[in-house]
Amino acid sequence: MSICLESDSEIQKFNNNNSIDNDNMNISQIDSGQAKQDDVDYDDNINVQELAASEEANNTIDVYVCNTSSTSEMLQMLPSGSTSTAVTMGSLPSASRPSSSTTTSKTAKSKKKASKLDNYIDTISVKEEDSITQAIAEFFFACNIPFNVIESKYFDNLIKKLRPAYAKRKPGRKTLSSTLLDSVYNNLITETKFGIDQETVVLIDGWKNTSSNSKIITCTLQTVGGQRAFLNAWDLTGEAETAQKLVHIINEAIDLAKRTYHSQIYAIISDNASAMVRMGKDMNHCLWHSTCNSHTANLLAKDVQDKECTNSVTTVLKEFKQADNERAITEKGGTKIKLPCETRWCSYQKSYKCLLDNLRIMRVIAAETDSTCKRIKSKVVSLLFDEDFIDKVRNQLSLYEPICQLINNCQSQDASIADAVHFWLELTLPDNFKDKYSAALAARKKIALNVYALTAYYLHPVYENKKLNSEHLREIHAFLFKILSAQGCEEWDNYDRNVGIFPQIKEKNITKPLLFWRMAEMENKELPQVALKLLKMPASSGEIERVFSNWGYIHSSIRNRLGFEKSKKLVYIYYTLKIKDNCQNYDWDESEVETTLEGED
Repeated sequence: MSICLESDSEIQKFNNNNSIDNDNMNISQIDSGQAKQDDVDYDDNINVQELAASEEANNTIDVYVCNTSSTSEMLQMLPSGSTSTAVTMGSLPSASRPSSSTTTSKTAKSKKKASKLDNYIDTISVKEEDSITQAIAEFFFACNIPFNVIESKYFDNLIKKLRPAYAKRKPGRKTLSSTLLDSVYNNLITETKFGIDQETVVLIDGWKNTSSNSKIITCTLQTVGGQRAFLNAWDLTGEAETAQKLVHIINEAIDLAKRTYHSQIYAIISDNASAMVRMGKDMNHCLWHSTCNSHTANLLAKDVQDKECTNSVTTVLKEFKQADNERAITEKGGTKIKLPCETRWCSYQKSYKCLLDNLRIMRVIAAETDSTCKRIKSKVVSLLFDEDFIDKVRNQLSLYEPICQLINNCQSQDASIADAVHFWLELTLPDNFKDKYSAALAARKKIALNVYALTAYYLHPVYENKKLNSEHLREIHAFLFKILSAQGCEEWDNYDRNVGIFPQIKEKNITKPLLFWRMAEMENKELPQVALKLLKMPASSGEIERVFSNWGYIHSSIRNRLGFEKSKKLVYIYYTLKIKDNCQNYDWDESEVETTLEGED
């Protein structure tokens, strides 16, 4: 229905039939002679909702109060077939027209009422519901919250406070652990695939999960300066991790990287387990293989370990690890006790340092003669006051420190195999240990300084090749001569003689290796591609150790009913969301994890 009043005669006629004053407008017998009469109050700003509720859906009365000067303009604004009553305020007689101040006041009053009403009504669209559900699922998975929490009455109360309309629509435990888990998992794979380099390196390592009594092989993708991604994990519980089995896993990883991330694997980084080393040799025809430098350095730390001294340090620390003794240390300004752990890198160094840092306080506690508090064993007391033992601890710590520094440097996200060579060449042992452990150091260096690492070092624009000996150079030259074409060898000669574009790049003082070789690509095609691949190979497989730490945190003894596939998806989500949040500081104490497979050399 549409009644538009513009001329004075129309308004007067309307007023004669419908009593209109400043406070009320009564409209009667409108639209096909209906006898129904509704009161429309200006104070309610013509409550359309009440009018609509009183009429049939196809006979709704909408009343607009406006200042339009043209009835034709108003009619054009109405949709075809619609009905409306428009009362033009500018055309009403002065006696029948509310004052502008009255209208403004009552409009504001109406808005205040509408605002109050909105405070008590919450509605939610399907799109909003899906968005909230997705956010809740990511929150649960990223924070490792048990699935049953979503059905807790306290979580219900939280949702009711935050978004009442969503309270009865939130998912249950089963939906969260199945449909939503799969949805978030697949979405993250889709998001991650666009950040992975077209050519990448696979990191492979094994782990024993004591919580689930399972043995797992895991692969991740990583390049220096590139994106990281969890690729896949294989459950080898009850199976032997042979070289043949590992070759099969690597072939699956190559295919999976192509299908999932559209990326070609060209190199492998593994630990030094004998099966891993044999696998690397078997795959040498198509992939470059380098071992984890942090792992190699950790083996060196074990080579130089004084077991007798370590056992004595452990005996002292265990005595003071008892609750009352440790509390006494911290109350006197000391630090908490750090016991050595066989499967933690650098844990022996930290335990030695812990003993020396707390030595003065330990001696004070040990010397106490309170008969009611005889806490320290006589063997421990004698060790604390044995200067020869303390000197041995100090010497052993000085031996560990440079090795642990190498371990930590190689675990950096930006450390390449070229950087690892630099760290190994710079590594020196204290003078009083050089003769004793020179053979052990040489053996571990030989493992670390493989031909791929040496060539990467050789092609690094900053490191001086003078530190390479003649044997190293022969290996490098043989490798480059084998893989380069005639054009590539010409580019290699230009780099070696520092001619062509290379002196121009060095004049720019470009020291970042990846940038250096990208600039070199302007005139060279083959050698820069080889250099970029080598310089993108990570120095260690430490990233997988973080995955294992996360896995132990997620699939803990509290959640030991999780199946392998479900826990794998949870680990993928947890790890990937950490990367998205640029969370570089992983808590290595979240879970007790083993870092190597059986058969480690």
